[in-house]
Amino acid sequence: MSSAGTTRGAWMPSPWLNRLLTGVQGVLLLIGISAMAVGAIALVQGVWAPGMVELPVILLSLPLAGMATVALHECGHVLAARAAGMTVYLIHIGPLQLHARRRGWRMRWRRVRPGHPIGFVLPVPDPSLSLRRQYRLTIVGGPAANLLVASIAWLAARCAGVDSNLGAFCVGIGVLNFAVALINLLPVQGRSGATDGLQWANVAQWHEADAPAYVLAELNGWTCQGVTADRLSPSRLDVLARSDLALCHSWFALKAAQQRGQWRQAAELQPQMEQRLAEAGHAAAQWETLVMLLRCEFAFSRAMAGSAEMEVLDAGLTAEADWIAPALRPRCRALMATRYPDAAGAQAWLRLAEAAAEDQVDRALRATEAVLRDAIRGLLKAE
Repeated sequence: MSSAGTTRGAWMPSPWLNRLLTGVQGVLLLIGISAMAVGAIALVQGVWAPGMVELPVILLSLPLAGMATVALHECGHVLAARAAGMTVYLIHIGPLQLHARRRGWRMRWRRVRPGHPIGFVLPVPDPSLSLRRQYRLTIVGGPAANLLVASIAWLAARCAGVDSNLGAFCVGIGVLNFAVALINLLPVQGRSGATDGLQWANVAQWHEADAPAYVLAELNGWTCQGVTADRLSPSRLDVLARSDLALCHSWFALKAAQQRGQWRQAAELQPQMEQRLAEAGHAAAQWETLVMLLRCEFAFSRAMAGSAEMEVLDAGLTAEADWIAPALRPRCRALMATRYPDAAGAQAWLRLAEAAAEDQVDRALRATEAVLRDAIRGLLKAE
């Protein structure tokens, strides 16, 4: 799965059609798993003498085959995104999560939570190129990789003999990959998000450049290219403000105020953000991490504005926030150190914040973080 815009697209299958297609997905998955199990048993019995090995083989081979198929699918998205000119920002393959850095990748292991996709790729487009073309190529890359492996496996089975043990194993690999490709191509909205097929249908409807998902992708592309929030087009930001992506507008508005050093104006944006969050209803859960970052940045802005309240600025941050925004916590700690005062501690935290920020692929983020660190250094000099 690739992430093209929001998980909820402009077009959604009707409830009955979504249920029907979900059932078809279940049948395809059962066929793929069964074929892989039969193939694995045949291969083991061809290598070792037949015996009571079926259950251990199934227990060991199916999870490995499943994860390998998911990894292949996501690698297809990654290669297609790179070929289309996009910047790959996040990769999740089962419990393995990769976050792009200027110098390599940061890696961690996390259990896949219910309701979250078992794999996805988050790319950022090049706004100077056709966004529709970039996303279309990226979306089709995953199923294409599975279909390619299915074709190779089928040819290998023909060469080895379909009735042979090795041939049966190759058939199992081919059927599983073919099933995974079809499952992802069906336009279904599941608990873990939209399939590649549904995302393709939504991207195909980006006939107008004012589609909110299109605008968000474009703005993210410009920030990755180094355009800070205060220089983004106000008319494009207004599109987000009038859509179900209004919380993203709150983020850009906050970062623009911080970039200008307008701390009080930045802090005063919080009531609007909280109202938008309340209006999101059940959909608010998908914005959990963004809201956490926003609230921390609002607290930071209040402190920079001279609030007399001694807040623990990073109290609401979790490991997920440290993963997505590694410079935020040390920056907050540096600002808190200026209030004790602890100049040496503040400088140490600023060095950590700088190291984390300068390794980000988002060039606008690096520029904004530099402005915020300079503002904290200004407080140190004023003491």
